[in-house]
Amino acid sequence: MSNTTIAIIGGGCSGTMIAAQQMLKLIEQKTISDWASAPDHKINFRLYDKDGSIGRGEPYALDNEGVFLLNQPAYAMSPFPEYPEHFSTWLENKQHPYNQDDFVPRSIYGEYLQEVFQKAAQTYTKLAFGRVDVVVSNVANICPTDNGKYIVVSDNYNADHADMIVLASGHSRSDLLSEYSHNPHYFSAPYDKEKAKRALQGNVDPVMIVGTSQSMLDSLALLDHIKFPNPIYAVSRRLVKPWLFDAKAHRENKGSYQYQFLTKQAVTQEVELCFEDLKDLFDKDLQEGQSQGFPMGHIVSRFNPHDLLEVIENRYTRDNFSKFIGHVGALYGNPTSPERFKLMQEYEKSGQLRFLQADMLKADIAEVTDGFVVTLQGHNPLKIAGFFNSSSYSMKAISDNNYVSSPLLRKLDERKALKRHDRDKNAFAFGEQNWNNLFLAGPSCNSQRWGVETFRDGLSHIAERSVQKIKQGMIAAPS
Repeated sequence: MSNTTIAIIGGGCSGTMIAAQQMLKLIEQKTISDWASAPDHKINFRLYDKDGSIGRGEPYALDNEGVFLLNQPAYAMSPFPEYPEHFSTWLENKQHPYNQDDFVPRSIYGEYLQEVFQKAAQTYTKLAFGRVDVVVSNVANICPTDNGKYIVVSDNYNADHADMIVLASGHSRSDLLSEYSHNPHYFSAPYDKEKAKRALQGNVDPVMIVGTSQSMLDSLALLDHIKFPNPIYAVSRRLVKPWLFDAKAHRENKGSYQYQFLTKQAVTQEVELCFEDLKDLFDKDLQEGQSQGFPMGHIVSRFNPHDLLEVIENRYTRDNFSKFIGHVGALYGNPTSPERFKLMQEYEKSGQLRFLQADMLKADIAEVTDGFVVTLQGHNPLKIAGFFNSSSYSMKAISDNNYVSSPLLRKLDERKALKRHDRDKNAFAFGEQNWNNLFLAGPSCNSQRWGVETFRDGLSHIAERSVQKIKQGMIAAPS
């Protein structure tokens, strides 16, 4: 009996969905097509995840209170391009109290991801097409062999052979505050409610959130959940805040919704003269993004405007140009749900949430017994009870200094296994890489944004292409 093994590195959103789609496509190919594969040839799946919670990546962990919400409405969250209503229909069938325009709790989406994967795996194994195994381990290295296969090396030094690799290792973490990871008052992600209660309840000091984008709102939601009474400082260099995403308006009227916030009334007087250039810049990104299947909410936050600014740079004074760039940054901010936008407004109006524009540097931080002391340029020293590093979840895969933050991807990049992104210098290319039968998906392919809704077509393409290569018997040695 011959076997082919597909190794999926990472059991979060992208790894789970690619595995499920690969299995479903193989079932379709082997049951209704003319694929003349030997009936005893098994195609086995091996999913590696450090926690073993397939489909329950950190943002989608169990959360009975529904504290954390998806960044996009339900209608945008199906992983199947051919069935865009899949998640909305699932919600209805499960009798969850949400409709297609709602921003559903992340934990419910984790339940959905798990069920989609489990049903695909159960059908696949029942038809005896191959095994589906979950390996609870972190992958430390991937090595090509002389016979065109791979060896997957786990942290526990186990070595497994594989014919095809899908890398979906998830978000890279910011190294800005990583040295404080041992500190119970430091939160590299805002999803541990019990840790927050232990560290913060009863503390009289304020907290500080690093970053003012989408993950800042998750931190704010957590603090609201534990009824944190003290001041909350949100700090960022550009101070770009999330904007309200009207799901129903976008779904029903995609053609005109885009300009409801890009109007002359919305821009400041300082950049009014730049408005037409701003509109042209935005139009260009919209056209390119829509041609690639990006939803509106992610076009304005995904595409980096700076590579387009040379066209207009010489038409403004330095002062006006700086203001123009700042406003472009604001337009490319994060769309958010009405619930979270309202929460932010309420906290800001009450004075409990205070935004600070400043660079956060390691030299600004001093560790003390029950928290930190922070001294930001232009501000008085501030004793805080805890740090929420919300910039962690928008961390670049590749820094401006060409440092690859993921140890595994760094090893592969040094060996020229990975392709660089052709537009975004802080990201890798999506899909097939330089080594044969090596695919990459997930946040490492996008330094600005991530989510199933961002790369739905890409996830499906990886599944389709990998199954096609198996079908054609194209398992070859890495180049």
